[in-house]
Amino acid sequence: MNSSYYAKITDINELRCFCSDDVRFLDPEEDFELLKEYFSNFGIHTDTDTYFGINLKDVKKEYAVDGSGIGRLCALVENRRILSLAGVEFCSKEAWEIRAVSTHPDHTGRGFSKAVCSFAAKYVLLSGRAAICETHLSNSAMRSVMHRIGMKQYRP
Repeated sequence: MNSSYYAKITDINELRCFCSDDVRFLDPEEDFELLKEYFSNFGIHTDTDTYFGINLKDVKKEYAVDGSGIGRLCALVENRRILSLAGVEFCSKEAWEIRAVSTHPDHTGRGFSKAVCSFAAKYVLLSGRAAICETHLSNSAMRSVMHRIGMKQYRP
């Protein structure tokens, strides 16, 4: 039995945006200290510790602003602190995955994950791809975020 829940959106007209002026793409070079501080909230303290497959040693190369890496990172940033994060992984010509979605433990329940996920999904859809996302079946909070921004369950 598969313990994953998959959702996707293919039509920008179905996307429900939870816009915030505080959501933006990260520049791993310029925002490295912000990323380092954010990751520390999740027990990531060395360059090789991994957070949802992301480590500080490779983040500048893998999430480069020029798109030469595996994807991009976006975040809700307030007062020079990341409060919520989402990654976009360039996985195929047809679909890009929204991944590594999280919100700082002190800031949950405020809609920040919806804001970063809708920002990421809009970027993916405007790039001509479907936005897909996978989470554990038991992760009702993330499943709710996917549904609230307009993603629909599918079976890969």
